[in-house]
Amino acid sequence: MKALCKKQSVLNVLLSFFMFLMLVLQFLPFWHTEDASCSIQCMVWFPDDQPQIEKHITEITGMPFNIDSVVWLTLGTFLCCILGIVYCLSKKHAVFPSVFPAIGGIMAIWNYVSRPALQLGALWPVHLLTSILLFLFGTYSLINGFIAVRQEH
Repeated sequence: MKALCKKQSVLNVLLSFFMFLMLVLQFLPFWHTEDASCSIQCMVWFPDDQPQIEKHITEITGMPFNIDSVVWLTLGTFLCCILGIVYCLSKKHAVFPSVFPAIGGIMAIWNYVSRPALQLGALWPVHLLTSILLFLFGTYSLINGFIAVRQEH
């Protein structure tokens, strides 16, 4: 049991790091034009302030850019990361906090893979890799914790 607690604690701290990285990435400049740059969260919260970016995305993708197609998964990922950091650090030995990075990771993966506008970002491979790591480590932590609990009973 003590080994499980130590392993779970390490996993939760590692997951907290990846979630923090995901939050930081969402606030770094993501889209760039000659005249402007903008982060994902800036585009989500202030889309009307970014006409150059919208025009640039529309020109490259050939489709009008609609922030509504990005906003819910982006905010869901943001919320999962915030809750995940709080729970993973406050309940280091528990398994259930791993649900947040697993859900946030899969939401982010879906968002980055299915939205052409997000694939135009300068750091989108880093975002996608961080999302994959969140999902994989979160899922591993959940599975590992449930197997350990079942073996004890």
